[in-house]
Amino acid sequence: MTALIICEKPSAAAKFAKALGGRSGSFEGQQYQIINLLGHLLELVPPEEQVPAEHAEEYAKWDMQHLPWDRHLMAFRRHVIEDTKDVFDEAAKQIRALGPADEVVIATDLDPSGEGELLAWEVLMEVGYRGPVSRMRHSDETPEPVRKAFRERDPITAESDGDLWMALARDKWDYLSMQLTRKATLLARMRGYRSLIRQGRLKSVMVAEVGRQLKAYAEYKRVPFYEVRYRDDAGNVFACKDAEEAGLRFADKDECGLDGHAPSNVIVDGIKRKRKAPPRLMDLATMSAILAKRGHDPKSVLDTYQKMYEAEYVSYPRTEDKHVTPDQFEELLPLTERIAAVVGVDASLLTHREPRKAHVKDGGAHGANRPGLKVPGSLDELDRFGKAAADIYEILAKGWLAILAEDAEFDAISAHLEGRECYVCTVNVLKASGYKQVYDADALMDVDDAEGTEFGEIAEPYIHEGANKRPPAPTLTWLTKRLERFEVGTGATRTSTLADISDGSDKALLVNDKGKLTLTEPGAISLFLLDGCRIADAEETAKLFSDMKKVGTFDMSEEELLQGFDALLEHDIRQMEANAQNLKQGSGGCVSVGKCPRCGNQVVSRGKAYSCASNKAEKQEDGTYLDTEGCGFKILPFSGRALTQKQAEGLLKGKQIQLKGITSKKTGKKYDCGLVLDASSTGGVKPVFEKNNTKRQAKPNSKGRRTR
Repeated sequence: MTALIICEKPSAAAKFAKALGGRSGSFEGQQYQIINLLGHLLELVPPEEQVPAEHAEEYAKWDMQHLPWDRHLMAFRRHVIEDTKDVFDEAAKQIRALGPADEVVIATDLDPSGEGELLAWEVLMEVGYRGPVSRMRHSDETPEPVRKAFRERDPITAESDGDLWMALARDKWDYLSMQLTRKATLLARMRGYRSLIRQGRLKSVMVAEVGRQLKAYAEYKRVPFYEVRYRDDAGNVFACKDAEEAGLRFADKDECGLDGHAPSNVIVDGIKRKRKAPPRLMDLATMSAILAKRGHDPKSVLDTYQKMYEAEYVSYPRTEDKHVTPDQFEELLPLTERIAAVVGVDASLLTHREPRKAHVKDGGAHGANRPGLKVPGSLDELDRFGKAAADIYEILAKGWLAILAEDAEFDAISAHLEGRECYVCTVNVLKASGYKQVYDADALMDVDDAEGTEFGEIAEPYIHEGANKRPPAPTLTWLTKRLERFEVGTGATRTSTLADISDGSDKALLVNDKGKLTLTEPGAISLFLLDGCRIADAEETAKLFSDMKKVGTFDMSEEELLQGFDALLEHDIRQMEANAQNLKQGSGGCVSVGKCPRCGNQVVSRGKAYSCASNKAEKQEDGTYLDTEGCGFKILPFSGRALTQKQAEGLLKGKQIQLKGITSKKTGKKYDCGLVLDASSTGGVKPVFEKNNTKRQAKPNSKGRRTR
């Protein structure tokens, strides 16, 4: 009997061959042969090919009167992707050559979404294979886990494979959701917009969350208040915990005085020693949010990580595990000193060599994101994989090494003021840095640890001016936490979806500027149309993900899931139609950055540029757009640097803005300059240099890439 092992991609097949002793042969008495796919080899055919011939024309057209579709007419048929035909033909040849006693072994990736299951089964179904099938469940693609998974493979059938049914149901749901893209795009075109307005179960939530946060941030109005507080000679502030209820907070500064307030002694109430363990190992979305601040977009992170994984420098990228298995821990432990040397960590700090329960436990699929078993000689060795490679390895390595360092220790000290019991303060005083000397994840993720200093003896009164808290501007870190809160998507799907909708193309929905998120014109139109739509509701989407998992455990049928889609579609089409009544040319729901200096229309965000809303353009063969009407005013990126919304607003108000660290296209050196509006120029701006400062500006940036 021969076991035909189906791997997901060529790189995986090569690793399986290394583990078992070749692309074909015998392992522990079992004959085997390894073949590989290339990701998905099949895809769902266009809508007009899914329905009977008499309905083909109406399903092909982008026409309001043909929406919504009758999904019961659709066959959900697949065909081989043209670019993968050679790979499919070879796989089909090997599958058809199997005898009745032979076995197909599915060894594709173990994805939480069941995607690995689908891309193997769709080939078997297309070929018409009816023989025995088993599943390998390998924690990673290093030799021993592969061998163990081959020995312990489980017999399965298509009917019993819940992951397959979950993936099929999700695939149909996503396919049907293209109706909302058609609807949104058609509604926008009726109002004069040329953009493709994409919708989807994760895209729409991201756009809605970012849009609402941008609105909250822009509409914030500062409301000051005044109250008496005390500050000790160490800088610690004592505030009355019930100031508002006690009538000690005032809207008018003149009403707040220091009469009756005198210096007070600080009374320490207690000291409690606390320990903080290293943070859990991060997923792809969290790492992508951190790397965005270093100028790496999600797509480059995904692409670079995949290349590094195939070269065995890092672990499997799309895992959802937050821990590693005991075997994985023991496998990586001997490499500790070498990994530490590469990323500049003092190995003497790594004294906690026993596995921690929060980080090391049985179960999981691939184990958490971590360094691979192949250790580079230096970070420079990784440059061949892409600009993000060194930063990816550094973050993964330090995150891993942190769990081998000791806990951080704090003294939580609480105190009040003598004779003024309502004035209290608690500080956390760091006593032992522990893992923070290796990897301070809180600082990378903008989490305030609120570390303080020990109390002084006397606190002096002062009038404190406070205000209602401004909502934070949306960032990749903020969005990641927001989606995690609702359990919407996985770390990998969040990253890949964000990469797709912020790719800088004319159909991008978001602009990602080093982790700061804003809407493009298509994104703003999408937000406008999505108001009140269920597909943009994070809680609704979280329930959808839960229901998809229920299909995988056979606690919900595919038909029940799709009936839920029917109801969502009917509701959202009506809602979009109602919203579109107020969609006006020149605004489109866009957050305007100001008035056009040429014609007085609104200037709105369009990808990495800002453009007068009057402008229309036709796409040229080279992918650029040529204005065919409108005043033509634009504010383009300056020397490759896209301007932020705040900077564009400043220019349109006649202000000079400052740019630092601009790279000269001629010399490659860094320089600083000012920018002012120039409505007559193609780019909409002109640079302003300080006099007698050319040499200073032309100096290259002294900060090297390895300086973190």
